[in-house]
Amino acid sequence: MVTRLEMLVDRLDSQLSIRRKELTDIRLMSLGSSGSTAGTLRRAGHVLVYSHWEGFSKYAFAQYLEYLCDTRVIVDSLKIGLRTLNYWGSFKSLAASMQFDSAIGLLQSFEQGDSSYFTVDSAEMTKTGNLDSRKFRSLLDSCALEYRPIYQTRENFIDQVLCGRRHRISHGLLEPISAADLTSALDGAVELCEEVNEQIQDALIYDRYME
Repeated sequence: MVTRLEMLVDRLDSQLSIRRKELTDIRLMSLGSSGSTAGTLRRAGHVLVYSHWEGFSKYAFAQYLEYLCDTRVIVDSLKIGLRTLNYWGSFKSLAASMQFDSAIGLLQSFEQGDSSYFTVDSAEMTKTGNLDSRKFRSLLDSCALEYRPIYQTRENFIDQVLCGRRHRISHGLLEPISAADLTSALDGAVELCEEVNEQIQDALIYDRYME
């Protein structure tokens, strides 16, 4: 019988495969064209590159959180980032209401431990806007996942190339994109998505979300 985890791994791999193929297709289309058509395809291709970086990352984080919810993991068994995420709604409600007795109750619940099941709204938790390096790191932190060296060394690429160039193009700037520019952005985005995919699968397979 196929396990829930095996189905999740298949979904992640399938998502990444579909996105990789679409990016490969648009690169080949741009390379097979010339003149203004090639330039248009490269500019459109870069926007698509960014969309797959953001789309796959958020999809993978959401799947990760949904898996933890569906498998009914006990809150107290989780790493601090995930425990904090579990209470995030309570923190925000408390801040909005400024109810002192509510704050006391929340602190008391921490002292007594929490044997309830991990519960979050994965769609709400992955709403970040444009996925620059700062927001990407915040997602990793809230999911109790390591900010790996590859992410740190690629911060400028994420911010200046994936996000920055996409922002300029999508807001109307006729920024020229060379074939080398598109290839570099595409390969870099796929590499980062592959790292996210591997990291999330590794965390779930080896229970790296546990305290």
